[in-house]
Amino acid sequence: MLTTDQLAAIDRHLRKDNWLLNEDLIAELTDHYANAITEAMEQGKAFDSAMANVHQSFGGRKGLLAMEETYQTEKAKHIDTMVWREVRRMMQGDRWPLVPVTLCTLLALNTFAGASETVDSFFTIAIWYVGFTVLLAMGTAAVALLRPATISVTAPTPSFFVFAYGLSLALLAVNKYWLSGLSVYNAREISLMINTLLQTLCVVYYIAIILTMRKLFFPKKGSPLSAPKQG
Repeated sequence: MLTTDQLAAIDRHLRKDNWLLNEDLIAELTDHYANAITEAMEQGKAFDSAMANVHQSFGGRKGLLAMEETYQTEKAKHIDTMVWREVRRMMQGDRWPLVPVTLCTLLALNTFAGASETVDSFFTIAIWYVGFTVLLAMGTAAVALLRPATISVTAPTPSFFVFAYGLSLALLAVNKYWLSGLSVYNAREISLMINTLLQTLCVVYYIAIILTMRKLFFPKKGSPLSAPKQG
């Protein structure tokens, strides 16, 4: 069993000597270092020598920094997958009532409440972030669809999402470059409906992000996210 000072030395080694920043990775590495050093010390090695051997087993500072970069990339992919699973639950799963409720709420605000300009202002900046993220996810899904065998029930972006958000981008283009210059009786009403549909898809994505963040920061007991890390 390592002392408090020895554990503090491992923490300094990872943070100051090797420039690591990711707290989750540091916690995992601390456990690994502690277990490996304890085993080495039981065999008669000194603490400093044992820590140096563990450090070298990871490839030194270069290896640890590369590990942190990979760790952060994989975590980002995992979060993205969780977000799209929440989107799927709202479009094809048990949370589907959220979609018609959102659509009806936005439609009421845009029409009966006459607040379409206020709603548009709210989405002006945020829609660019959603658009970029959706396009990236659609690109990934399009590649995956060429290899159907790789798509599972929990796939983050199956064909349904490619269709739904692809349709939204097509409607956006029609609304901006064609319908706005078309002189027809109900052009304004059609444009308003298209905007409402696009806004609904954005809100669905926002809700998915919020639900994912809640799972990450407040995991339920018994879920994989709440399970203690193993050394």
